[in-house]
Amino acid sequence: MKENQKRSNEHPTKRFTTDEDKKLRELVGKYGAKKWGNIARLMGTRSAKQCRERWDSHLKPGIQKANSIPFSPREEEIIWRSRAKGVKWSKIAVLLGNGRTANDIKNAYNQRIRKQKHTQIMMSIYRIIE
Repeated sequence: MKENQKRSNEHPTKRFTTDEDKKLRELVGKYGAKKWGNIARLMGTRSAKQCRERWDSHLKPGIQKANSIPFSPREEEIIWRSRAKGVKWSKIAVLLGNGRTANDIKNAYNQRIRKQKHTQIMMSIYRIIE
């Protein structure tokens, strides 16, 4: 292992605390959302990757969480058509252009797939019973 690399166990895998979120917001406000290595060093408890992912997926202004605002029919159509073409989640997030995170889009898509499979199974069972 290189000297400047940190072992993964040096940074917790537990959830971010309210205090950590507050500190991360302050540091991003002061240094911008680019210098993740510096921000992580000043945080002291998180890696650069953890800080960047927390900011991009949860704290950045304008983020729309899927569980707070449902996807519109237009958004769902864009997601389905894009996935049919093999477009990556991050590119779909850019196509939507409304603050949805790639992770939220992926989770909503997979949830819809699970519901469809469940419905198909239930319909098959119903046909067998008839």
